[in-house]
This record gives sequence, structure tokens and C-alpha cells, in this order.
Amino acid sequence: MPNFIKQNQSILIFWLLGCLNIMNQGRHPNHHVLSHEPDKIQAYPTEGVLFTCAIFSIYFIVILLFKLSAFTTKHSFISYFICTLVAIMLFLLAGLGAMHTPPYWGAFIMNTLFLVIFQFLSFFTLFKNKKRNRDNTIP
Repeated sequence: MPNFIKQNQSILIFWLLGCLNIMNQGRHPNHHVLSHEPDKIQAYPTEGVLFTCAIFSIYFIVILLFKLSAFTTKHSFISYFICTLVAIMLFLLAGLGAMHTPPYWGAFIMNTLFLVIFQFLSFFTLFKNKKRNRDNTIP
């Protein structure tokens, strides 16, 4: 298991940074509630932050399951396509809650936007690695 953690250290760091960003934004006051009820004391939204972190974790769970089952090495384009669909669906889900969002949901929107951009940019490295592997096998 420690070898698995070492191999996927960057994925786990990105997940941890994203969840920490969501947790940090959860401590900021909700401006929509402040504008309508300025005297209301707002507690830390533990359930909302945990729910948002759980939704954000779906992408990373899918990636780690693919790597654990070695599906990525056999079918790299299919796994890339599925991970791209998951990232886009998370971004669309984030957009559904965009009106009067609490700050932690705004952090979720930004995190999923970065996930989608990263996912599309990673296609070029996948294509380059696939082409390099194909060139190495041809004598």
C-alpha cells in the first residue's frame, strides 16, 4: 500500500489541496445571507463543506480506481474519456448551484474548472506517450 501512495502522490496532493481550499472558503461568511439577515450569526457549514468535498472526491476516486485495476495501462483513451466525462459532469453540477452560492461552493466551482482544464491539457501528454510507445515498438 505505501508503494501505491508513492506512485499516486501527486493525485493525492491535488485532492488534498482542493479539499483544503473548500474547507478554507467555508469559514468565510455567506454574503447572500448577510444581505438579507445582517444580524444572523453564521456557524461553520460542516455538512455543506463535507458534502462538497465528497462530490469533489468523485473524480479522484475514479482515477485511483482505474490505476488500481490497471485499466489505464490497457485502455488509456477509454479511461481518459471516462475521466473527462466525470470532470465535465462535476463542472456542470457545480454550475447548477452557482446562484447565491456559499463561498465553499464557489471554491468547488473553481476547483472543478481547474480539473476540466487539467483534463483537457493532459490529453496532449497522453497522445505523446502513446505515440512514443508506438514508435518504440516498430523496428
